[in-house]
Amino acid sequence: MIPKKSLGQNFLIDNNIAKKIINLAKNIHEKNIIEVGPGKGALTDEIIKKDPKKIILIEKDKFLYEYLLLNYRKTKNYHIKSSL
Repeated sequence: MIPKKSLGQNFLIDNNIAKKIINLAKNIHEKNIIEVGPGKGALTDEIIKKDPKKIILIEKDKFLYEYLLLNYRKTKNYHIKSSL
């Protein structure tokens, strides 16, 4: 997938960076999380590992929205919304 500059996309591809970001957050398992622009889900994967109460993803790109629906369809307490 190539980022769409018209949507301001930049994809996080380094899993080590995603892990570092999530490790800075405290008590994710006790929280409801909203992720705006999850892209291909690198950060989402790390959030899910921390078992939040609920995770809501908001994605503007229709192709990525469909990708996320398929990729996370079995994830509990997960919701995805299109911002279109």
